[in-house]
Amino acid sequence: MTARRVLIEVGSRAEQQIYDLPDKLRLKVRLALLDLLDDPLPLANGAIPFRAGGEEIPDAYEWDLGGVTIFYNVIETGPLLVQVIVQVVVVDAL
Repeated sequence: MTARRVLIEVGSRAEQQIYDLPDKLRLKVRLALLDLLDDPLPLANGAIPFRAGGEEIPDAYEWDLGGVTIFYNVIETGPLLVQVIVQVVVVDAL
């Protein structure tokens, strides 16, 4: 049995935002990215469809990790490949 593969791409803006995070939050994000390799739609862990202007954006999700939120897209590029593109990482307001 062949399992689907997950490819994670971190956009340059998100990469810089992750780099600028305090150590604890950076670790949270890195662990979350590893979790996305196992499950690109971790709805049970709190990921929700992204909404803008009251409308749900197809294949876009936000995941509040507690202190930091990541926004990403999921693209099924084939029957055995899912691509996750991390767009933005936002530190939650204190």
